[in-house]
Amino acid sequence: YYDEAAAVVQFPSFSDSGFQASLFVSAITAGLLNYLVFLSASVNSPLTTCITGQAKNVVGSLGGFILWPTPASSNPIHLTGCAIGLGGSIWYAVQKYYERLGSTRVSRK
Repeated sequence: YYDEAAAVVQFPSFSDSGFQASLFVSAITAGLLNYLVFLSASVNSPLTTCITGQAKNVVGSLGGFILWPTPASSNPIHLTGCAIGLGGSIWYAVQKYYERLGSTRVSRK
């Protein structure tokens, strides 16, 4: 049986105030993000929520790729995988946008 709480307390930097502040800010940010996603979904249309979610994914992926480069970042397979993932995310948002546009058009007689 693995006691996760005991393992967290045994973390070497657990008593460090910098670590505790970072953990607290991370928890608050995660909670705020969940609240804002819920608020967005309840106030906006499903299409808007879909597109903003896809935009968040693209910005998060590119931001992580640019801000925290690793040796694997220059690997062609890694770059190809990131490009496919980002391209698919953008393609999905565009398809949903055009799908919604087509269903809201009013036909003229």
